[in-house]
Amino acid sequence: MEILLIFFGLLILLLMLGIPVGYSIGLTSIVAIILRWGWANLSFGLTAKQLVYGINNFPIMAVPLFLLAGALMNESGVTNRLFDFANSLVGHIRGGLAHVNVLGSVIFSGMSGAAAADAAGLGQIEIKAMERSGYDKAFSCAVTAASATIGPVIPPSVPLVLYGVLANVSVTKLFIGGIWTGIFTPTEAAGVAALYAGLLGVVVYRTTGWRTLVAVFRTMARESAVIMFILACAQVYSNALTRTQVPIFVTEGLLSVSDSPLITLLILNVALFIAGCFMSTAETITLLTPIIAPLLAKFGIDPIHFGLVMVLNLMIGQLTPPFGVVLYVVVRVGHIPFDQLVRACVPFYFAIGAALVLIIFFPSLVTFLPNLVLRR
Repeated sequence: MEILLIFFGLLILLLMLGIPVGYSIGLTSIVAIILRWGWANLSFGLTAKQLVYGINNFPIMAVPLFLLAGALMNESGVTNRLFDFANSLVGHIRGGLAHVNVLGSVIFSGMSGAAAADAAGLGQIEIKAMERSGYDKAFSCAVTAASATIGPVIPPSVPLVLYGVLANVSVTKLFIGGIWTGIFTPTEAAGVAALYAGLLGVVVYRTTGWRTLVAVFRTMARESAVIMFILACAQVYSNALTRTQVPIFVTEGLLSVSDSPLITLLILNVALFIAGCFMSTAETITLLTPIIAPLLAKFGIDPIHFGLVMVLNLMIGQLTPPFGVVLYVVVRVGHIPFDQLVRACVPFYFAIGAALVLIIFFPSLVTFLPNLVLRR
């Protein structure tokens, strides 16, 4: 119990003090090891190797490449063309622009892989178009925020890549419907998407100059470095958890409540929802996956199923106060008060919650296609 307090209490304290996530994770891991075994058992050489080898794997390269692809799509004006394309498909029906908003997010999600990128990229275009057509501003912003959460569920998805790497689960299986042909691995697909986006902006549309291209690369390099450092520290955190047997303590605690996979899944979802309200998706996946992943086999929970459940659950957190990232993005691009946006989002909480309940109780909705396409 004491070690649990160190791992979570100290980490939360450091985060509340404003210390960056990566440093908070690393410091917590080192303090936990020192308090558990003393200075003599802390090997800085081993810790350094864990930091290096923690991110020295091919699937993680998909993260910066997907981020780059999304940024290039925004700069090249592809987002405007996506909106026009979606509008030509469903804009003519009743409530058309609301449907255009959702369809645009579905299409853009296949390029960005991040909810915040969707809200920032397409969001301002969608909100302005809906307001011009007479839609209520709060409703327009709420639809934009809710539809942005589709992004991380549809490949390419940065959260799914993070989960796949940390849980040692096939990213390709997590991406089915996406990388099903086998022509590209997820990482190769990310590279192709980034190259294609760059060619569109520079060569085809000629909307992206070389200076802009360099600026995008510089910005994405900084953002990718932050994510990579967090992931590297997460590997140290994961190893510290394993050495201190925290997953065993958590497993025993859950077994004392119930040995039912469904009850365990529901308990984990409550914990994820609470965590998602106070931390970003990347932080929550990074911190909790090393603890949860060892429990899945013990309780007979399919890790592919749980990965989708986890990401969809955390998307609700992106829409909920106090730290819903998508809310803050839409507040900025839609110029709407925070409390007004939250009230307008309430109906969408129920809709996304219903989708989450369905995939929790009917795992085959998630696992059917991966098992069909990639039979072992």
